Amino acid sequence: MRRARRLMRRAIAACAAIWLAGAAPAAFGQVRVTGDWVALKDVAPVSGPGGDVLIAPAPPPGETLALDPVFLVAVARKAGVVIALPMDEPVWVRRDPVRTAATPPAPPQARAAPQAVSVRQAPRAEIAPAATGSANALAAGEILVLAHDVSRGERITADALEWITPPEGFRMQRNALTSVEDIVGQEARRSLRAGSTLLANDIKAPDVVRKGEPVKLVYAASGLLLTVDAVAQASAAMGEPVRVFNQQSKRAVDAIASGEATASVTPRTTH
Repeated sequence: MRRARRLMRRAIAACAAIWLAGAAPAAFGQVRVTGDWVALKDVAPVSGPGGDVLIAPAPPPGETLALDPVFLVAVARKAGVVIALPMDEPVWVRRDPVRTAATPPAPPQARAAPQAVSVRQAPRAEIAPAATGSANALAAGEILVLAHDVSRGERITADALEWITPPEGFRMQRNALTSVEDIVGQEARRSLRAGSTLLANDIKAPDVVRKGEPVKLVYAASGLLLTVDAVAQASAAMGEPVRVFNQQSKRAVDAIASGEATASVTPRTTH
């Protein structure tokens, strides 16, 4: 009888461990993050823009969060990626504790200065080094332009940019963009032609939540993650506030756009 009681207590503890942030995660599917958000590439082998889609807020440092694999597969499908995960257990995400003495990152490797070639002497393919190393390229007198046409609403990728040596007498506009990091991932406000420089008002942060479209409303608290179906009542870019209609409670909720077709609600902490 005493042994049966011990077995019962162990079973109850095992069930409760699935939902507690401090519980020991399952052997499969445990991942570690360091930032404030969990991205798709953190929980599945996804590369490219799809891997940068944010799934949910990360747990507090040193704590663990359980993610529903059904939700992860749905988010990946929204991003145009197919992943395979076991459906019978959650994916555990642990956030590393904050270190007291962080090691500064190593400086990026300097990009070799491109060979100076006149535009009139060679076709574009011969004068287009990779779209990296903004500081070095600018120091060498190069300018950043579009490698191909970009349609309105299209997200700009790194392979859509290239550095070229400008023609003699070229004058850079004051609001022209000169950093690859400021352009990649942004959305074109209008149709843009190959070979043109990009101005600040040519691009904008892309909307990840769009008015009238279905979204996943994510509620994260104390290591517990809940998701419900909702409909966006406005469009919003990543990190912007957005109001959504909770299909389950039939109420409008203020949330934050946290990923593609995803909005998150984090309860306020009282002191």
